[in-house]
Amino acid sequence: MKQIQKRLQQFQEVDFHNHQELFEQLSTKQEPHTLFIGCSDSRVNAELLFQALPGEIFQLRNIANIVPHVTNSDRQSSTLSVIEYAVTVLEVDTIIICGHSNCGGCRALLGDAPTQHVPHTLHWLDQMTALSEDVQARYNPEETDESLNTIFEKLNVLEQVKNLMSHEFIQKAVQERSLEIIASYYDIGSGHVFTNEQKHEELMGLIP
Repeated sequence: MKQIQKRLQQFQEVDFHNHQELFEQLSTKQEPHTLFIGCSDSRVNAELLFQALPGEIFQLRNIANIVPHVTNSDRQSSTLSVIEYAVTVLEVDTIIICGHSNCGGCRALLGDAPTQHVPHTLHWLDQMTALSEDVQARYNPEETDESLNTIFEKLNVLEQVKNLMSHEFIQKAVQERSLEIIASYYDIGSGHVFTNEQKHEELMGLIP
């Protein structure tokens, strides 16, 4: 608690002071240009990665950066409400879906992480089961330059782009006001963020 209080004081005395005019403007409205859909992993920091100030990035964070498919909308309204609000009300210009290295959600589906005590997490990850099974069937770790987990993490980003595009309000925004969808992958150890702005094609440099 003392550490939290110390950091709050530092925010008020340093960060808020240095950007006081910006915070005053943000007190009455927000106009973010980007919706960031990323994993809840503590190592993934959207503002740090994209060098953004407060008010620039609207965020959706969940285990394994999942976007529910339109056929799964009824059971995932909380997640989809964030996307809907960002696109239809805030009218963001860009959506970034960001996967990352050493993702615990992906490891769990590949059987490389304990899952017996996290039933809610497993229920959420069910949405990725078909993809994980496909990855394990198609790729032999001994024949690739990357681990099966890394391949799964990267393909998962592409899968979430497809899921995003399954929603009519997203299709409409893409067609009518050129909403940009960017798939990205963050390698934590190297600091590299690979991106590709193509909506329906594989990410160059992201998958083998």
